[in-house]
Amino acid sequence: MKNFILILVTGALMSGTVAMGATWTGQISDSMCGAHHKTMAEHGKKLSARDCTEACVKNGGKYVFVSKG
Repeated sequence: MKNFILILVTGALMSGTVAMGATWTGQISDSMCGAHHKTMAEHGKKLSARDCTEACVKNGGKYVFVSKG
């Protein structure tokens, strides 16, 4: 019974979010670089924004959502 109530409440919350049209525009980055990834090189190779984010998180950074700079 508890699982049914949990599913019902979760469904209600999710449908409310969809009905409100929640849309986020931005990108996932890291707390070390923020919106702008400096030229980070590993073994003489330039990294993409994704690879830079993953490397920064491995080195203690946190994932962040960057919107409007």
